[in-house]
Amino acid sequence: MYKSLQAGRAVAALTVVLYHLGGAIALPKYFGIPGFSAPYWMGSCSVDFFFVLSGFIIFGAHRDDISKPRSLPSYLTKRFIRIYPTFWMVFAAVFLCAWVVPSLRSTLPSDAGIVLKTLLLLPQHGGSPVIVVAWSLQYEVLFYLFFALLVLDKWVAWAVGLGFVYVYARYSHDPEARFPLTFLATDQVLLFALGMGVSALCASGLARIARPVLWVVLGCIGFPVCQRALKTSQQRALQNQPGI
Repeated sequence: MYKSLQAGRAVAALTVVLYHLGGAIALPKYFGIPGFSAPYWMGSCSVDFFFVLSGFIIFGAHRDDISKPRSLPSYLTKRFIRIYPTFWMVFAAVFLCAWVVPSLRSTLPSDAGIVLKTLLLLPQHGGSPVIVVAWSLQYEVLFYLFFALLVLDKWVAWAVGLGFVYVYARYSHDPEARFPLTFLATDQVLLFALGMGVSALCASGLARIARPVLWVVLGCIGFPVCQRALKTSQQRALQNQPGI
């Protein structure tokens, strides 16, 4: 099973890279070839897959640690090593490269507080400076902290989870919502919860799916198409709103 998960992760990572590469080549300031991005439009779906996979793997790897506070130091150490050292090395390399180029130096944050929050992967208004795509790691840290609550006490964690549900239901479609509500009331949190739920079903033995390969193929085809249709519908709804 885990070999197939790693294969799925590799394919998703590759499609994300191609998605960004295609978008960059399509820009007029580079090659200006709009058609180059067309084959990789579904790469954005791979980001959603990563969030589901994150919830699935965390629950599967640490379900025996739930409500066992003595396991918390080991859990936090593993999660810390998985993200922060690599992120810090990449951040330092990008920061130094931007610093030596005068035209890019102005894009770097000058406030020490912002730099510290960025290094700690704390959510910030406007996303993640320096490494824009690190916004996904900010959610990953949020997920890790939530599961840390599960390790401490599952009932406290479920209470916090219900709080997330309320925030999502109340503010996910509220145009007047402000940060940090805009960070919390997103689909990424639900995708992580979905991954945990699927992992729990698999661990319980209740999830018995006939012809799993067929369902995987149908999911790989149907999910990007449905996501594309949903985004198109949302864009049209925004365009039809008065004053837009």
